[in-house]
Amino acid sequence: MHRSRRGRRRLPEIMREHRLLAAAAGALCGAVCSIAAAALTSAVVYYAIGSIALEKLTAAVNILIGGFCGGRMYGAAFRRHGLAGGALTGLMMYLILSGAGAVLAGTLPGIRKLLLLVLSGAAGGVCGVNRDTRGIRRQKSPEVSSMSMNSIS
Repeated sequence: MHRSRRGRRRLPEIMREHRLLAAAAGALCGAVCSIAAAALTSAVVYYAIGSIALEKLTAAVNILIGGFCGGRMYGAAFRRHGLAGGALTGLMMYLILSGAGAVLAGTLPGIRKLLLLVLSGAAGGVCGVNRDTRGIRRQKSPEVSSMSMNSIS
């Protein structure tokens, strides 16, 4: 276990041990991504299309994006149990959404939004666990480098 200079553990290490903390962080990240996607899609619908006929479709897309991003953050932080943890993140996002809806609008979201958030969060959790942490490393084959040298001279 890595420790900082003062002997305290770092945040990624803490998140790998506490599933609810990783799910809460993923849910907050997913909520921010969902709000950003809502702002972008509403601007596109309003300025480019000029009609609000696609309101339900854009709302579903925003929820899918937020759930996926939150689940991916959970999977990247916890590094195991991506399917269950992503679904837990989607459930936490639904609880945040229903709490905000109850306070601001006085209504609760439907069961379809819960299903969208749980499924997209689970998919994001699987992608987050299986992501490559080293990044993309490109290796040049000898044929490519010799062809590029021949074309220069």
